[in-house]
Amino acid sequence: VYIEGVTIQHGMPREWVGVDPAPGGGIRNVGSLTMANSVVRDNRTMDGLDSPGGYGGGIYSEGPFSASNLTILNNTTGAGDGTGSNEGGGGGGFYNGATGVLVMQNSLFQGNQSGVGGIAYSGGSGGGLYNSGSAVLNFVTFDANHSGDGTSGAPTGGTGGDGGAIFNNNQGDLKIVDGLFSLNGTGKGGLGQDSGLNGGTGGNGGKGGAIANSGVISMLQNTTFVSNSTGLGGDCSFYGTGTGIAGSGGSGGAISNSQYGVIGDASSTTISFTLDTNHTGAGGKCAGSGIGGHGGGLYNEGTINSPLENIVV
Repeated sequence: VYIEGVTIQHGMPREWVGVDPAPGGGIRNVGSLTMANSVVRDNRTMDGLDSPGGYGGGIYSEGPFSASNLTILNNTTGAGDGTGSNEGGGGGGFYNGATGVLVMQNSLFQGNQSGVGGIAYSGGSGGGLYNSGSAVLNFVTFDANHSGDGTSGAPTGGTGGDGGAIFNNNQGDLKIVDGLFSLNGTGKGGLGQDSGLNGGTGGNGGKGGAIANSGVISMLQNTTFVSNSTGLGGDCSFYGTGTGIAGSGGSGGAISNSQYGVIGDASSTTISFTLDTNHTGAGGKCAGSGIGGHGGGLYNEGTINSPLENIVV
């Protein structure tokens, strides 16, 4: 299917897939889709009902998806609900599933937001894009996207969602050339509450103000990261007589590479980027302040295979 010159707005699927809200606030692609010179804006998925929030506030794709001059604007995913693993919906702008093949150029993700978590659970990851498949991005801008906040809980608050602009999960393969990431941010940790002897434990802020990677970023070239930030650590309550523990701020003001994450490939493709005025979140408050996030520009626990050249910090 080929779509050109359209605006898709104010959509919300009002149905369920099993116990979960249906994905894809504006578009759900399970075939092959090409879009050009179009806008997907102000769509959302439903909140969970004792389940996670719906995925893909603007677009959810499980197949080939090609786009040029596409604007994905102000879309949101639903909040998680109830206890258990009920995180906010991932992919505020776009959720690319495990069988998805995304190729995008000259496009914009702006002002998208993933949902807050259910009780004591994490906010949704990937405020702009959640990638579980293959994604190739050329001349794509991510501006002012935000992952979801963790919510309060007893005894521990939920963590903020990872990847303010992009979350690349452990199945994802991501290539970025000539990208721009500005003013993206991750969610804050939730309040820790405990009515017993302790003051609870605050949740940690989300990692990777622009990108959080747990998969493979096989190419990252000529890309600029400016003024991205991670979320604050959650506070603890003072209901009891103990001190409690404050949450830590999120690490990786621009990029967080987890212990399972890989940046670069065996062919030694050069990695080149600019990091400018990115920062991590402060720790939460309790009897004393929590620990601030590590790595104002880049926080790496994983593997970087390729040589780093033309890096500006």
